[in-house]
Amino acid sequence: LYGAVILFSLIAILLTYLFCKEFFTKKTGIIASLLFATAPWAFIHFKLIVTPSFVPVFVLLFMISLFKLHIKNESKYLMLLAFSSAALLHIHLSSLFLLPIAALVVFFSRKSIKLKHKR
Repeated sequence: LYGAVILFSLIAILLTYLFCKEFFTKKTGIIASLLFATAPWAFIHFKLIVTPSFVPVFVLLFMISLFKLHIKNESKYLMLLAFSSAALLHIHLSSLFLLPIAALVVFFSRKSIKLKHKR
């Protein structure tokens, strides 16, 4: 199970870099991922097998899907938003505060969201 925690930690660092590189600059991505990887709390939490160790990955997926949905108008990220929200709520209830943010983004992006349906 330690392998899963290490894997999720590495994925979180990679997602931090990808998120910052896409929405800011490559330099920002490198600095943010280095800060995330060397943060003291990261060493403490990533050594423990507890559910909050998996939260950063899903928060980053949540943020990526929000930004892609609202800023880039890519409606295919609505499913990733729903998945990451459900996973966050399952892992840790404190992530409940993210739901109003997601609801607001979906509300304000509703004109650009194109859902496929058959008639």
